[in-house]
Amino acid sequence: MFYNILAIIIGIFLILNLIFTFASKKKERLSVLLINLLASLCFLGMGIGGFFVPKDYEYVTTLILLVLSVFYLVFFFVQSKKSKKSQKTK
Repeated sequence: MFYNILAIIIGIFLILNLIFTFASKKKERLSVLLINLLASLCFLGMGIGGFFVPKDYEYVTTLILLVLSVFYLVFFFVQSKKSKKSQKTK
């Protein structure tokens, strides 16, 4: 249950990040915005869906959340390195 609530909170934070990115009119690539949106919806979906999964299969949602978290962290670090390199060349 803890992981489900945490996934919902992370999903909400990612959606707020997207809203603030649009509000500040930062120039982000469309692919970055789409991956952020997809990750936030996946976190929200898995967090909410985790409440409806039978007790015997809770480990499946936990593993999916773990894989999604690792994917998003790798994407975030790769993207931050690319943005640092592009800022150095300007």
